[in-house]
Formats: sequence, structure tokens, C-alpha cells
Amino acid sequence: VKGGSVSSLSGQYKVGQEVTVTATTWQGYTFVGWFNGETKLTDELSYTFKMPDTDTTYTAVWTSYSVTVKTIGNGGFISSDPSSLNRVTAGNSVKLWATTNNGYTFLGWYSEQDECLSNENIYSFEMPEKNIVICARWDKFTITTAVNDEDAGTITEFDKKAVRAGEDVSLTA
Repeated sequence: VKGGSVSSLSGQYKVGQEVTVTATTWQGYTFVGWFNGETKLTDELSYTFKMPDTDTTYTAVWTSYSVTVKTIGNGGFISSDPSSLNRVTAGNSVKLWATTNNGYTFLGWYSEQDECLSNENIYSFEMPEKNIVICARWDKFTITTAVNDEDAGTITEFDKKAVRAGEDVSLTA
């Protein structure tokens, strides 16, 4: 993943001379480290080495992590900061907002393993060093009314009306 730039080396260096290379990370990427082949040399942005007597390649490696947000129950929509969750730098703050449609109740934010992370409409967390999936859940509750003896009287019509959890409902008989 090309997630940044590397300082260019110019001039000639003597064997054994100290040389420093520096990486700069672009927004949305996480610097993994400097590598010589498969060997990780450091996870610092700058790496100082003694000039070897053979051709050697040092590689700067970056990665990107993403947040996938799934909505369950079609009861609303989500917003986020940052607005794009395709590339989020590990360690950065991520904030999610749930906006609930009429007649629905927001149940919370859940992990892919079905663990409740928060039941608040706003959920903030620090981006881990991995891709994650978060589910926003809504449900709607309906009230159905019935009269068991129509000759005994009537009630207010409330058949299959969607209500939010905690919403006050008045029925008149």
C-alpha cells in the first residue's frame, strides 16, 4: 500500500557512514515500519543505518484500516466523523451518529460478534489496528388493539400503529 512518501537520498555515501531515511504518512494511512525484505527494522518514521558494502533495499510500508457500518432494521441512517470510513488512521478518533426515523427505536451500536458497544445515539472510539464492522440497530414496535365484545363498547383506533420504545400512548375505551 502506498500510503506516504519517503525522503530522497542524494549524493554518495561511504561504507559505514550513517544515513537516515524518513517516511511521511498520508491522511488515512498507518505507517507499519521500515523493512529489509521480510524483516522489520523499526516502526519509527525515521530509520538511521550504517551504509552497507552491498546493494540493500529498505522499504517503507503503510497500511490502511476501514470501518464498515451496517444498518439493521432500516430505522434510520448514520453519519460519521471522519466522513469517509474507507481509510482511517489507527489511533485516530472515530465518531458515529445514529438518526432515527419516526416510529423506530434505536437499540444501539453492536460489534460483529453481537456485543453491545453503546446504546447511545452517538458512539466514539479510537480506531484499532484492524478493519472493523459496527452494526447500528433499530426496531419498531407496534400496538394492536382489539375489542372482545363489540356490543360492550368501542376503543380508540390504534391498530398496528408504530411507536417508539418509551413513547406515551393513550387508549380510550
